[in-house]
Amino acid sequence: MNLNLRSSLINLENSFSFTDIILPFILIFAIIYAITDKVLHISDRKKNFKLILSLVLSLMTIIPHVTGAYGRFDIINVINQSIPQIV
Repeated sequence: MNLNLRSSLINLENSFSFTDIILPFILIFAIIYAITDKVLHISDRKKNFKLILSLVLSLMTIIPHVTGAYGRFDIINVINQSIPQIV
């Protein structure tokens, strides 16, 4: 059973690259955190709220891409196609 899980994780790692998951996650997380940092004036005691909000919204964007739940319009594909043109 452990071997089956390991092979499944290796197949998942090979099917998704750095640009499919990690880079869009970091980009979306940073943008959302910067926006919430400027817009929401939260005291230092509740600073974790901005972090959790950014994390949840980033994961809500990445997980449907990984599971294939997006239809024809996949925001991660749009990000991956636009990054070379922007940079």
